[in-house]
Amino acid sequence: MKREVTPRRTGAARPSLIRGLFGVVLVASVMNFLFVFLKCEDEVGGQLKKKLEQFSTKKSVHVAHQATGDGTNQKEVSKAKATIAYAVSVTGCAAASDNLVQGAAVLGHSVRLSSIENPSSGSKYNYHLIAFVHPQAKACSHLFEKLGYEVLIRETPINVSDIRNEVYRADIAKQSCCGEKEFIKLYSYTLTDYPVVVHLDLDSVVLKPFDDLFDSMIDGPSAPARKRIPVMPGSPMPDAVHAFFTRDYNMVNLGHKHPGMQGGFLVVKPNTEYFEEYRELILEGNFKAGAGWNGTYGGYFG
Repeated sequence: MKREVTPRRTGAARPSLIRGLFGVVLVASVMNFLFVFLKCEDEVGGQLKKKLEQFSTKKSVHVAHQATGDGTNQKEVSKAKATIAYAVSVTGCAAASDNLVQGAAVLGHSVRLSSIENPSSGSKYNYHLIAFVHPQAKACSHLFEKLGYEVLIRETPINVSDIRNEVYRADIAKQSCCGEKEFIKLYSYTLTDYPVVVHLDLDSVVLKPFDDLFDSMIDGPSAPARKRIPVMPGSPMPDAVHAFFTRDYNMVNLGHKHPGMQGGFLVVKPNTEYFEEYRELILEGNFKAGAGWNGTYGGYFG
């Protein structure tokens, strides 16, 4: 059974993203569509630490591989169709535990294996690793730099005291793992040097290239890849795709017609106007418990 991917339309209702940023529980399951989420368990810590040591260099992961002559085809890399940004968010040093740092090493390596740097992947795209780091996590940001991530220190994109809904303002700090700091992933929309940004949780691993998604977003309606992407029934792919996301059926009551989105996997076209629009939605704070944003949809767990 294929897992559908929902393309985002220009001007489509965006509040579902805000809900998806909270209360998301990743379930380790093999998805027929491109990726799987894994937890870095302690029992495999020894193997992962070897990976961590392998990547502990001030050079980026892909530069390190080129320098060691491990089979990377530099000529092919220079012919990459585009460079895609792969971003993660780090909200605190307590969150940067051994498991998550090891997870960042494995994630970065899996991205490389699914890029043009690995000729056997068949991908046309190069990659760049980015870590959005909250100021409270600055002290441990060097761990991610050693793994090849470009560290961007980013404050929470909104001031909680400016949220106009009193109930939401009081409740937001208690949401999910990280409260309002969860919103730093919205900075993905500000990376305008890249045609597409993929934001993933740190307990993720990429199994296959995302080229079909990238082609659909970059090449538009003429992209043959569009015919290969499963989407929501009754929702034809729009000409301009500004984001892809997956529905989170594990976070909704059985039979619910409108499952929320999985906040651990976002593929977006950077756009600072959308970034500001999301900020305004948060500041408006029109979220109603049990009924969702604007009271439109509810029935989610978390």
